Amino acid sequence: MKKLIIEILKIAEKSIDWISKNLSRIKTLGLILIFILFVISFISNGCNREQANKLFQKVTGLDLQNDILSLRNRTLEDSLNKEITIRLNLEQSKALLEQERIKLLADNKNLKKRLNDIPTWLLNMPVDSSYKFLTDTAYPFAGEKKFPFNEPQVKNIHADYLENATLTGLVATLEDQLVNCEEIGDNRDSLVLSFEKSYKTASKQKENLENIVDNTEKKADLYKQEMDKNNRGKKFWRATTAIGSIIILILAL
Repeated sequence: MKKLIIEILKIAEKSIDWISKNLSRIKTLGLILIFILFVISFISNGCNREQANKLFQKVTGLDLQNDILSLRNRTLEDSLNKEITIRLNLEQSKALLEQERIKLLADNKNLKKRLNDIPTWLLNMPVDSSYKFLTDTAYPFAGEKKFPFNEPQVKNIHADYLENATLTGLVATLEDQLVNCEEIGDNRDSLVLSFEKSYKTASKQKENLENIVDNTEKKADLYKQEMDKNNRGKKFWRATTAIGSIIILILAL
């Protein structure tokens, strides 16, 4: 143990002798190192300012993109709400068209029943009543009545008149049904178109939201990279500060 201590003391004595002999050279090297550290510090500060400006520009650019995307999504949300209103109106119109369709079907059914019931109904009516109906209601025209008709002829003329009137009503209901069906078809097409528009709008909103998330993640990555650089810089300057302190201590000797 004593031998080890003696050896250490000898080494320390030799080191001190070497430092004493080369102190001026060591001081010169120390000054050079301090100058180098100063230059590195000056350049590093300039780089840090440049990096900070670049970071600010990148983050500001990403924020601006997100603001634009958010504004677009608000506009798209207005479009979605507009389509919802359109569909509500279309649904109300569809309900009215369905009610009209049911009524037209009922009218058509009643007219068909009336047409089928005409022969039976006329059989129970006196021929005088049929004749009176024809002269007073069906054909109330002025002029000489010089053409005689027998009872079957009067009944058939009455039947023809009633059938013609009923068939005219049937044709009208069928035409109305056709128009109603076309309107229901147009209504359904409009509903489908509205849903397609809403789907495309919602898809665009989703795309914008994904871009906003991507931009936010990019910002987080930029901040993390900057933090890592700062941490490495802190470690570097701790080490250089320690070295500089030692050099200054040596120079002070």
